[in-house]
Amino acid sequence: MRSDWVFAKKVLLVTSITGFLAACSPARWHETQGQPGSPQPTFIPMPPVKPQEVPPVVASTSQPGTFLPPDRSKDCGHRFPGRDCEDNEEWIENEPAGEVAFDDMDESEPAEEVEYRPVATATPQPTPVPAPVPQKPVPTVANNNLEDCPPEEAQVPIVGKTKRGKASPAPKHNADAGAGAYFAVLNVATEKLRLYQKGRSGYPHKLILETDMAVGHNSPGNRTILGEFEVVEWIKFYEDPLRNYPSFYNPAYVAPPDVGAPLSAWLSKSLLPGGRGLVRGMFGWYTAVLGPNADHNGMHGTWGWGADGNRFISALRSGRYDDNLRVATRGGVRVENRAIALLRELLVPGAKVFSIYAREAYSRPEPEIRANGRVGTWPWALTADGINQVDGSRAGLNSIKARRVPRHMIIDEGVFEFDQTPTAVPLTNAKNPHASGNAYRLQKSSLKGVFLVDVGLTLNYVHPKELKVGGRKKALPGFFRAGNVKKVYQPSTRN
Repeated sequence: MRSDWVFAKKVLLVTSITGFLAACSPARWHETQGQPGSPQPTFIPMPPVKPQEVPPVVASTSQPGTFLPPDRSKDCGHRFPGRDCEDNEEWIENEPAGEVAFDDMDESEPAEEVEYRPVATATPQPTPVPAPVPQKPVPTVANNNLEDCPPEEAQVPIVGKTKRGKASPAPKHNADAGAGAYFAVLNVATEKLRLYQKGRSGYPHKLILETDMAVGHNSPGNRTILGEFEVVEWIKFYEDPLRNYPSFYNPAYVAPPDVGAPLSAWLSKSLLPGGRGLVRGMFGWYTAVLGPNADHNGMHGTWGWGADGNRFISALRSGRYDDNLRVATRGGVRVENRAIALLRELLVPGAKVFSIYAREAYSRPEPEIRANGRVGTWPWALTADGINQVDGSRAGLNSIKARRVPRHMIIDEGVFEFDQTPTAVPLTNAKNPHASGNAYRLQKSSLKGVFLVDVGLTLNYVHPKELKVGGRKKALPGFFRAGNVKKVYQPSTRN
């Protein structure tokens, strides 16, 4: 009898513990979103694919649901054929993260700091990237392990160098320097995006990047909004909640086209998972959600790999797609993928983004500026982690090293050479509006004031009344307005 009673007590105890653990186990939280009335994306991230749900990476792309990093078919499977493989390397060696380097201001300038007022809302903190889930390396023709490939020999810090090729000494800067360190200017009129390092009080700002961008379609409800915004968050391989625009990369989807593929290949319905959706990969590698009052406008990449460069942006600005809403951007602006990756590296949440519609000019004679033309370089690597995640992993080489990413997780890499020479776009009567300095063909009398591209300052600028203005409903901040400027220099029409 006693043994039966002890046995019954043990059963009761086990049953109670099991019930308690079941009741206290964490529930899986899922936030539901209301469906918008149109397929326009609203920049709301979907839950990432669970690692255990991702099918293994295989060499064949003949079946849907598999992915092979493109153009890895020679030597050690690297995207750049002809490179010799050396000693085995399990991962890229660990080095301090977050530092990039480029030409700085003249250090003889006074050290007075620019007044900067952060946004009222709390700045989101970067989400730690978990260690990559171990995967079977991608088989290749030459060998069976991409980890045999050493890092790129050309990987160097961001530096400023003259167009004659002579590099100048450049101090290092922290990519996590804070929201006040850098700001971006989107000139919708000229379809140019420029990134500046904020200057000291009373001094000009330093141009870091100048690149082409494609603006919203010239139709009601699709034009790019103007105003003063901040970066709310970054999302890697963005996909909208309705999946009208599936991610650029997802190992559960059909492989995207290879380097050099035409735009028609990227628009193919065969790329859509399950045949559902509108266009695959429209948001490219990274998407910046802007606020406040941005009317769902964002800043993002586009189709193509690093070696495709700017050609898809050039195609969108050619005028051939002005009537194709399926291809054209709807409100948001897009740049090539290497440029959006660099912006992701330096524009942290809270950083300012100014969207203006302005004539462009210089604060100094154009020949003087052109004589000191500069080119920057930045080593990058696109990894397969962080799919559709807020603050998804960055592409900077130091960030990759710090996370000890296995080489088979790198799906594209290279060195980005970008323009650091301020080049104002003249206002002309060109037949193609995207080459006229007046993308939306507004009356020239509506363009009040100018934007001085060499110093990153506006002069007597006012938003055109024809275009919608969002963001912070106030005058542009003092650090973005020029004072005591008696003469400006118009750009030559040969640009």
